[in-house]
Amino acid sequence: MKQLAPQYHIPLDTHLKKLMTDKFTALKSALKEKLKSHDCFSLIWTEIMNMTSFLVVTLHYLERQNLKSAHIATLELEERHIGEYIAEKLSEVLDNWGINKANIMAVLTDNGANMVSAVKVFSNEKKTFTLFCSHNQSGCGKSGFRR
Repeated sequence: MKQLAPQYHIPLDTHLKKLMTDKFTALKSALKEKLKSHDCFSLIWTEIMNMTSFLVVTLHYLERQNLKSAHIATLELEERHIGEYIAEKLSEVLDNWGINKANIMAVLTDNGANMVSAVKVFSNEKKTFTLFCSHNQSGCGKSGFRR
């Protein structure tokens, strides 16, 4: 860089981290505001079983008759993956984003016993459309749209 642009100073990593954190905070605030104006959400979460498991939360909503998606969380699951724990983590994510559980209209997940239990605990027996599918995405589409 000294030869190409001698006046340019490469920013420190702390400066770049601050810029990224500030940008994330601004985008999160803007998305939170946008989501407040929507009444209905669909929620997808996936558990990836490798050496580490994650809970991934994506919201799908309609905006002016267009389907929009927002990935709002990826959490490492540190405890046993029982339904109560997964439902608790999911509720924490929604609380963090200011999303009322009553606005969740549908949940898409695999058909593992822990996920079935988590949906029951999460939805608290309210009427939430649930689509269970196999562990691979292609099985999900086939089984979900056959009915």
